[in-house]
Amino acid sequence: MLREKYSHLTPSERSARLQQLAEENAYRRLQELESSIPNAHFLEKHGAQTTLQSQLDRVQYAINPTTKIVETYPNGRLKLPSSATRFMSHRDQLNLIQRSQQILKNTGDIDLAQMPITYKSIIGSGYQRGTLNYGLSYTGQVFFRNNQPITAFPIWGQ
Repeated sequence: MLREKYSHLTPSERSARLQQLAEENAYRRLQELESSIPNAHFLEKHGAQTTLQSQLDRVQYAINPTTKIVETYPNGRLKLPSSATRFMSHRDQLNLIQRSQQILKNTGDIDLAQMPITYKSIIGSGYQRGTLNYGLSYTGQVFFRNNQPITAFPIWGQ
């Protein structure tokens, strides 16, 4: 049945379709995970669906890339991050979260699970506060609260 469904595609078209389906599946899984964890924002602020322009707006004006709301502290000061980065793919973001969760499960060591993880390829990009320099990321990091991931992001320039 699947062979018939995709028989009209060339091998490269089939491969591209499989990549697309895998990316869509990772996005769905990230949405489900984020919505199940109070105050989680890994997809909302760092997901591949965000744009570079939205990351620039975040680091300059504290505008949330998804909600478009200007984020402020209780005293009214803007919540400007030290950098604003996004993943290039949902699969990379999901992989980073799953690897960190597995480290936590295997070791019980939250500090170890929250250590940056470096990949062999670029996983993200974004902007640094102040200079607004653009940078690429090979390294990502996950932070946990109550043993649940609350954020996962590419580390600017690393």
